[in-house]
Amino acid sequence: MKIGILGTGDVGRVLGAGFAGRGHKVMIGTRDPAAQKIQDWLEQTGNDVFKLLRK
Repeated sequence: MKIGILGTGDVGRVLGAGFAGRGHKVMIGTRDPAAQKIQDWLEQTGNDVFKLLRK
C-alpha cells in the first residue's frame, strides 16, 4: 500500500516507521527536511523506504 503522512513529529515518525516496517511505501511531508532529527530518523529507518516531500 502507498501511504502519505503529513508531519514528522513524534506521531508521524512512529506511524511512518511502523507502516514501512510492514512493507508499505511511505511518503512523508515535512517543513524542514534538513533538520538533524529528521536526518537521524531516516538513517535509523532506512532512506530507501521513505520519500520526503519538500517545499
